[in-house]
Amino acid sequence: MKRAAPISPLLTSIIFLVLVSTSLMAQRADLDSLKFCIDPGHGGFLPCNDRHVIPDVGTDFWESESNFRKALLLKSLLEARGATVYLTRSTNDSTTVYPVHPTDCNNDPNEPSLSARWQLANANNVNWFHSIHSNAFNGSTNYTLVLLKENITTRQAQFPEALTMSDAMYRRIRERNRTGALGGVRLDYTFYGGTSGGFNLGVLKGLAMPGQLSEGSFHDYYPETRRLMNNDYRKNEAYGILNGFLEYYVVPFDTLGVIAGTQVDKASANKPLDGIVVRLLPLNRVYNGDNYHNGFFFFDSLPSGNYSVLFQT
Repeated sequence: MKRAAPISPLLTSIIFLVLVSTSLMAQRADLDSLKFCIDPGHGGFLPCNDRHVIPDVGTDFWESESNFRKALLLKSLLEARGATVYLTRSTNDSTTVYPVHPTDCNNDPNEPSLSARWQLANANNVNWFHSIHSNAFNGSTNYTLVLLKENITTRQAQFPEALTMSDAMYRRIRERNRTGALGGVRLDYTFYGGTSGGFNLGVLKGLAMPGQLSEGSFHDYYPETRRLMNNDYRKNEAYGILNGFLEYYVVPFDTLGVIAGTQVDKASANKPLDGIVVRLLPLNRVYNGDNYHNGFFFFDSLPSGNYSVLFQT
């Protein structure tokens, strides 16, 4: 994601060059014949195991909803490249009647068990499994983390190819979300303590094929919480996951580009603006921002070339 430098809320014009990345060693024309199982983590808005953050009045974040929207967007992107995609859940409907006891997550119809998720992947003999999440810690950090299953006996990756894929996935998500340099790619058992209480992630534990779990960013870091409320920001991360798959399978990247960023008010300590109107020339496309205090704007499917970005008030 290309975030704009701090600007005033006055009409402004900035020139961008859309860069197009392609693979020079492409062995496949596209992702046709490949099957993916995409898992939107959590589900159903149950407080016992969903993640709920409210940085501002009217900015009501649930990780289950964010993960689900990312998965839907990723599914469309993968299918557009010829892939077959299975989602581990098909809804995040807040109108569902929940159990009498909200701590009884085992009875939530919107949240499959961890074993049901990998069982779906195995039953459909997919080529790859990917679980989408966001992270939380202390509200002051924001980085990307990718976890994969570790063979507890050998202390190596259960599927060696998952290391290669996860490295690509980490880099491609991070370049989209512009997260910090901590994080990286980690083996789950070691990451969670190794011989001092370590374990394999339940959603990866029974996989018959390679897979990983991505924590694209930290949803308790309030600037990121606000961005994650924007569905186009979620799409930006979905593009990163797609590009990780494309890099691994040596498929040419999309020939169309993306321009994205944030509009802030320099006179107000670089505070992101609400209700922005951004115009992209010469295509004359207009982006109307949200009111979640993130200032985010996003244009995709752009041919390579020079563009003017006009910030209008």
